[in-house]
Amino acid sequence: MLRQGGRATPWPLVLTELVRGLSGVVAVLTEARWASGRAGRGRGPPRVDRARLEAVSRRYVKVSHPFARYYATASDTAWTPAEINGSAAWRHSQFRSLAREFFGTQYILGVLPPVRSRGRPPSVS
Repeated sequence: MLRQGGRATPWPLVLTELVRGLSGVVAVLTEARWASGRAGRGRGPPRVDRARLEAVSRRYVKVSHPFARYYATASDTAWTPAEINGSAAWRHSQFRSLAREFFGTQYILGVLPPVRSRGRPPSVS
């Protein structure tokens, strides 16, 4: 496990396994306080500029993250943004455009891990 702020964090390993297991290209962890719309750290692949990822996470989780409103009140299974927000809303969202431009994203799946952090689990999307 890697260390983060003096404590072990499993997230780099979890993201690596998600990408491998789902035959994906990238997994990004966004720690957010869903009810307040505040974003914490973002984690992505080494080829992505970390400063840009952090700025994008802070700005877009608050404004238009496809899971923010849903996971502020729910804690169940994985969903796609189209399932939560409706396919037309998702197709025309700023977040989708940004994810496509920044990562080449075609599909997003929001997964809530069972580990709780400050009363609310982070989302892996």
